[in-house]
Amino acid sequence: MVRTNGRGLPRLEAMVSALDEFMPGHRYVRPEGGFFVGVTLAHPVDAARLRKHASNAGVNVADGDGFFVSKPSATFLRLPFCSMDEATVRIGVKVLSAIIGKDLAEH
Repeated sequence: MVRTNGRGLPRLEAMVSALDEFMPGHRYVRPEGGFFVGVTLAHPVDAARLRKHASNAGVNVADGDGFFVSKPSATFLRLPFCSMDEATVRIGVKVLSAIIGKDLAEH
């Protein structure tokens, strides 16, 4: 198995670049590969409301509910990058960032 440290994976690079640009106040751990990036938001959000608004905008997001042994995190999102091209990844992160900003401003 060849380890790439995420370098040379265009969709992952697009995701990381978009997160750095559009969501700088939020944290993520850069994966070495895979299918998604786990993002910890700076502030808790209503995950169901966020998923609904994101879905209405054409952005698929998974919250952390199914990935924690105990209490789910209100700040964790899984952002997939593997099934779309680089431009779509970038647009999705930009749209998601605007949705999160609007949600925080309203609540």
